[in-house]
Amino acid sequence: MFQKLHKVVSKGFLFFVCIILLLPSSTSADSQFMCGENSSKSVYDDGSYSITTIQYDFSHENTNRSSKKGTKTTNYYSSNDVLLWKVVLTGYYTYDGTTSSCTNASCSVTIYESSWSKKSSVSSYSGNTAYCTAVIVRKVLGITVDTRTINMSLTCDPNGVLS
Repeated sequence: MFQKLHKVVSKGFLFFVCIILLLPSSTSADSQFMCGENSSKSVYDDGSYSITTIQYDFSHENTNRSSKKGTKTTNYYSSNDVLLWKVVLTGYYTYDGTTSSCTNASCSVTIYESSWSKKSSVSSYSGNTAYCTAVIVRKVLGITVDTRTINMSLTCDPNGVLS
């Protein structure tokens, strides 16, 4: 009886150890360092919708917490919940409790559905705000049938809070 109990306990312990070892590998790199802070949803006349989320990247913060990287992502979905494309604004900031400043910005577009394409995207920054404007079009037989213009801004306040 002791041998059977020992086998059951050994297998249970081994299972527990395997689960613990696998936990870190089951989380994505993004989830380790990114934290969704707030999101909003916009619904369009045709039933399509977009979800915009602001995230902080904690891996880019200094130990004195005076610099920060943040992203604002707009995911665009069809009316039947298929992700069609996304636009990502990335801003880099410094702050000290009294003032804040945006030091760099970038804008990227990722297309997931072939009838959509990026027409243009541009990023800029001024003061404590990063900006992105992207134009995404949908073509059928070479004719533009839909155009979406995404204007995003991401601001860092003097305490490092992004909005």
